Amino acid sequence: MPKWKLRGFDAFSKEHYELPGEYNSQEEAENAADKRLNKLEKEQPSSDSGGQRDIQDQVFVIRPDGSKYRYTGLKAVDCTVVVKETSTDLIAKTEHGHLVNIRTNLPDVRRGHRGKIISFEGKEFFIREPYEGDY
Repeated sequence: MPKWKLRGFDAFSKEHYELPGEYNSQEEAENAADKRLNKLEKEQPSSDSGGQRDIQDQVFVIRPDGSKYRYTGLKAVDCTVVVKETSTDLIAKTEHGHLVNIRTNLPDVRRGHRGKIISFEGKEFFIREPYEGDY
């Protein structure tokens, strides 16, 4: 029976590399991916590498069917918008200090807005908290 696996990506050299282990479920694979991200944060601190949005290595979860998604370790994390790059792309800083590239379909999101990053199937989405002008 096919298993879940992890694969690393060296964002600096643009090369994938195998990571040890096989897992029986998505939950097991994501728990192992969390451990890998924690190890990467110690080996390649965000303060030096720019974190997951820059040259810190990335972790991918490989499904039993061979398809994959990038794992960021984010489930639902409080954050603040740091930079609005385009109408749909922004950079948010999480409560843990990580910088994350995310997409939004909310055109009125601006720098300083607070919200949550929701991760689903390896894609991150920004959900803005309501503020006074919304009502």
